[in-house]
Amino acid sequence: MKEMTIKCDGGSRSNPGPAASAFAVWQGTDLIYRQGLFLGIATNNQAEYKAVIASLQWLAAQDRLPDKVTWKLDSMLVVEQIIGNWKVKDYKLRFLRDKCRELLAEIFPDSSAYQFMYIPRAQNVVADALVNETLDLHVKK
Repeated sequence: MKEMTIKCDGGSRSNPGPAASAFAVWQGTDLIYRQGLFLGIATNNQAEYKAVIASLQWLAAQDRLPDKVTWKLDSMLVVEQIIGNWKVKDYKLRFLRDKCRELLAEIFPDSSAYQFMYIPRAQNVVADALVNETLDLHVKK
């Protein structure tokens, strides 16, 4: 397996409020897996981080790892904090960022095997829709 793209998203209705995370996995142009997770009460940023963590846990459970994984998120904050360009002041987010980095180091000893990229929300429609579907299943309107 050569390359994989994982798009992550998270959101909450109110902030904090009922929250969900989601990720979708592509090999080339084929969508091969998608998962939404209801989180209970969380902030938007916590939900974004938990989407990355869920995708890392899913990846770690696979029989075979790809040579290269690109994560794409529409949260510039989470991308920049994971790659170390921005400080993490909130201790809850710092814990989640550290968990991401810990899982990345376990799965990919060579950090050149992955990258994180910010993308506009319009390029993240599958994960965004899955967040909303998951919230709709768990939150009464």
